[in-house]
Amino acid sequence: MRVIARLQDTEFPYKEATHTRQVVRGIVYDDDFRIALIRVQLTDDFFGERDLYETPGGGKNPDETLLEGFKREIKEEVGAELDNIIELGRVIDFYNKIGRRNDNHYYVGHITSLGEKHMEAYELEWGLHPEFLTIDEAIYAYEHFRNTPVNNLVKQRELPVLRLAKKKLEKIRSNLNK
Repeated sequence: MRVIARLQDTEFPYKEATHTRQVVRGIVYDDDFRIALIRVQLTDDFFGERDLYETPGGGKNPDETLLEGFKREIKEEVGAELDNIIELGRVIDFYNKIGRRNDNHYYVGHITSLGEKHMEAYELEWGLHPEFLTIDEAIYAYEHFRNTPVNNLVKQRELPVLRLAKKKLEKIRSNLNK
């Protein structure tokens, strides 16, 4: 999968990365071309205040392929089954605060059905939930995140992905209208 971006953490003091997390994330869209994003609003935690959206996804388990991990994460967080999955690209970024390198693998997929979500206990405790926005609404939201360290890290990672996904979604929609 091609690398879209390699990003440094400029929000927290430098700390050598001690481990790498393989992450699978995606731009998943419904029949109306609205995309699912995970709403995160936390007043304070280890990273500080958060008020943002993130693309659905998370860590890949050691016993699964990237694609299997992606499908599992989308089922857990959005409750969605997918088809027409395509690779979008990778973003490599760092979280200095925890000494972690993230190798984010992004996909685009079409939602065929929505069912029960299976979020982790901490995700439920934090009140994380999916919301559907158009790609333009999503880009606007990311461009206008409040200026907090973790908001800035997520924005840096995901805004280029959303802009690339917009082009892919426009091409998919155009092909459907032919």
